Amino acid sequence: MVSERGSPAGSPRSCRRGGQERGSQNRQLKPSQEGRRGHRTEHFVKYEADLSRFTILHFAAHALVDENYPGRSGILLGAGSGEEDGLLQFRDIVGLDLGGKIVVLSACSSASGAVQRGEGVLSLARAFFQAGAHTVVGSLWPLRDDEAAEMVDAFYEHLSAGRSVSGALQAAQLEKIRNAEPAAAWAGFTVLGDGDFVPFPGGVSRPPLWQRGWFLALAAVVILVPAGFLVHRRRTRPWAPLLDR
Repeated sequence: MVSERGSPAGSPRSCRRGGQERGSQNRQLKPSQEGRRGHRTEHFVKYEADLSRFTILHFAAHALVDENYPGRSGILLGAGSGEEDGLLQFRDIVGLDLGGKIVVLSACSSASGAVQRGEGVLSLARAFFQAGAHTVVGSLWPLRDDEAAEMVDAFYEHLSAGRSVSGALQAAQLEKIRNAEPAAAWAGFTVLGDGDFVPFPGGVSRPPLWQRGWFLALAAVVILVPAGFLVHRRRTRPWAPLLDR
């Protein structure tokens, strides 16, 4: 569920239907021990976990989306205590101190919800933004657990190579397209917030748009200035080509 700050952390296990678990195929990213079995509880997330230690929070669980009462939407975890019901609800998420974290929601319809005039989409992703998340990766529709796990593995593989969040997700989706996998397995994943953020610098990342603009402008100047000089020279000295022979 959580990934350690300071080392390329991250692809935690994700639950499959039937209670089985699927380990990540990515060996470069390692989940924190606190994100393993025994700590995936509502009580732990709300009261025990030191979330400031982590760069990425990954939730691989079932999500409940209530479009009539968005405040009741939540992520289904273990209870952890007799005082909790195991459902990390919208109001619980808003109360977390995420302080610029990346949140990955490998859960059904985690980026969709009721659309309210003047408010926008009241999704679970919105709750994480209200809690201070910097970027959220979520799904627009229901997912098969095995397909979601494979998609997330590919995403983390590219993220660990130094790509931005959006770049890593795009690369993972392009892999699925090349493998002729159905769109339902990958197209629902989306990045909300700052998709240009690179959590693990060191790989190839596209420069910001304004830097690319300056580069193109500079290249245009380098090309146009000599061309303009030659045109001006030929207009002022029409006999110059004869002397250059």
